[in-house]
Amino acid sequence: MIIHNSIDTVINQDYFLNNILPEKGNYYFISAIILAALATVFLRSLPFLLLKKVEKYKAQIDFIAAVMPAGIMLILAAYCLFFSVRKGSFLEITVSFISLFILIFAEYRLHRPVFSILLGLFIYVMGQSFIAIH
Repeated sequence: MIIHNSIDTVINQDYFLNNILPEKGNYYFISAIILAALATVFLRSLPFLLLKKVEKYKAQIDFIAAVMPAGIMLILAAYCLFFSVRKGSFLEITVSFISLFILIFAEYRLHRPVFSILLGLFIYVMGQSFIAIH
C-alpha cells in the first residue's frame, strides 16, 4: 500500500504544481531553456540554410579558411601571455615566450597548425610543470 500511496501522491496534480514546477507565474526558467534550445537548433542549422549562397562568396570563404588557424593561434597566444605576464613570475613569463616562439617558428617552417599548436602546448606545459616541481 505504501507504493500505491506514493504513486497517487506523484500523480496528484497538486503535488506536481506545488513541488515540481515553480510558483505560479514564475516559468522564466522553462522559457529560458526553451529559448536556448531553439537558438541552438537555429545556429546549428544555419550553415545548411546558407549553403546555396556560399557559391557567390567562395573566394572570401577560402581566404577565411586560410587565415583562420593563424588567427586562432594568435588569439590563444595573446590570452595566455596576458595572464602569464599579469600574474606569473619571471620564469613563467619566460616559459610562455619560449613556447610562443617555438609555436611561431614551427608554424612558419612546417605550415601544420595542429602540430604547431600541440608542440607549443607541450613545451608550455612541460615548462610550467618543471617550474611547479622546483
